[in-house]
Amino acid sequence: MRSDTPARLLVGGVSLGAHVAADWASRPGRAEYLAGLLLALPAWTGASGDAPAALTARATAHQIRTAGLDATLTALRASTPRWLADELSRSWAAHGDGLAVALDEAARTPAPADDVLRGLAVPAGVVAGVDDPVHPAAVARHWATLLPRARLVQTRLDAVGADPATLG
Repeated sequence: MRSDTPARLLVGGVSLGAHVAADWASRPGRAEYLAGLLLALPAWTGASGDAPAALTARATAHQIRTAGLDATLTALRASTPRWLADELSRSWAAHGDGLAVALDEAARTPAPADDVLRGLAVPAGVVAGVDDPVHPAAVARHWATLLPRARLVQTRLDAVGADPATLG
C-alpha cells in the first residue's frame, strides 16, 4: 500500500546522541518526517567550552593515548556505576583504535545553539539526570525551556541502571 503521507519518525539520542538528533531534526525538510524528539542527558548547548562532558571526553582520550584502553576501562569501572561502565565498555571497544580521535572530535563539536532549539517545533521529551555530574541537569532544563513543545522528565542514574526505559 502506498501513501502520500511520509513516514513519521521519533528521533532521539543520549548525551552527544541528543545533540545529533536535535541537529538532524533542525535540517531543512526534516520536520515533515518527524513525529517528535527524545533528548536524554544533553551535554551542552552551542560550543562545548568547559562543559563537564567535553572535559571528560578530552581527559578520556588523553588517558587512552597514554595508558591504553584496558587501563582506561579499569579506571572507569572503579569510578562509574556498573551498568554505565558495561555500556561504555561495549561502546568504546567497538570504536577500536579510533576511540581517542572520536572522543576529541565529540568534545569539539558544538551542540545545537539556542536559536536552533527554539526552532524545533515538534513534540520533544527532554530527560535530565539530576545526579549526573557529566550531563548537568541545568543543560537539560535549558533545552526544555528553549524547545517550544518540550516536556522535561527528571531521573537519577541509578534509576536508569535499574531500568533503561526510564530514559524514554
